[in-house]
Amino acid sequence: VQQSGGRITVRSSPGAGSTFTIELPHVNEPATVAPASLEPAAWAAGEGPAKPAAARKRVLLVEDDAAVRMLLSRLLTRLGHEVVHAGSGDEAIELIGLAGSISADLLVTDVRMPGMQGPDLAFKLRAIRPDLPVLFVSGYASEISPELLALPGTWVLNKPFEADTFAAAVNRALTASPG
Repeated sequence: VQQSGGRITVRSSPGAGSTFTIELPHVNEPATVAPASLEPAAWAAGEGPAKPAAARKRVLLVEDDAAVRMLLSRLLTRLGHEVVHAGSGDEAIELIGLAGSISADLLVTDVRMPGMQGPDLAFKLRAIRPDLPVLFVSGYASEISPELLALPGTWVLNKPFEADTFAAAVNRALTASPG
């Protein structure tokens, strides 16, 4: 509600229940229909976009919503990539171990997560490996600092999105030349 510029209030009385009031700003444009699913029927049937021209890559996927994480993991696998996934920035740091090198070819991360946020994770990983491409997937893209967005190899994909759009964004991030 807040992300849409609205507000929510609640009135509650013990034994009488609660009333939630949601106020959203008036919009004059016609509504657009968001995709119902990240996984169109073609993907579910094992069809969909062709594998990227790039060789098989290792993708570090960090998403706190388990259902979204598993879906994106399946899509990445379908594209021919190896996926290492984590439910938080802290878990991702544990998985890759900051003592050594980062063997991922791409970081795909949500922006808002419990604990370490996606942008903080990207800054930490880029301190070790500055050329690591980062694809942020989030409904909160406005919360990413302009300094991070200005870095080469940083892309943003706003949720919700379709599988084909995700595949194109991943391919772009993996095949773009640094700088």
